[in-house]
Amino acid sequence: MELLRANPQLTLQDFADVFERSVSRIRHLFKRHIGVSFTEFARELRLERAKDLLQHTFRSQKEIRHDVGIPDASNFSREFKKRFGMTPSACRRQKATTAFTNK
Repeated sequence: MELLRANPQLTLQDFADVFERSVSRIRHLFKRHIGVSFTEFARELRLERAKDLLQHTFRSQKEIRHDVGIPDASNFSREFKKRFGMTPSACRRQKATTAFTNK
C-alpha cells in the first residue's frame, strides 16, 4: 500500500513486476486482502493526491494529472467531479477562497 501511496501513477502491471507475480494474481490478492479492486484503490489514491496538489501547490492541472497517473483531461475532470462533487478548477478556487477568508 505504501508503494502505491508514494507512487500513485503505478499500474497493475508495474505492481505485478515489483512483486514478481502475474497481473491476475495481484488482482486476486489485492481484492481479497484489501476488499476493493486494485483499480478502485489506485483511482481513489490518485484523486486524493490530485486534490491535495490542487489545493496546496500552484502546479498546472496538466502536471498534476500526469503526476498522479491520469493523463487524459476529460477522464480526470469526470472522475474528480464524480468523487468530490466539483471540478478540479472549482476545488482549487474553493481552497483559494477559503484561505483568503480565513485570514
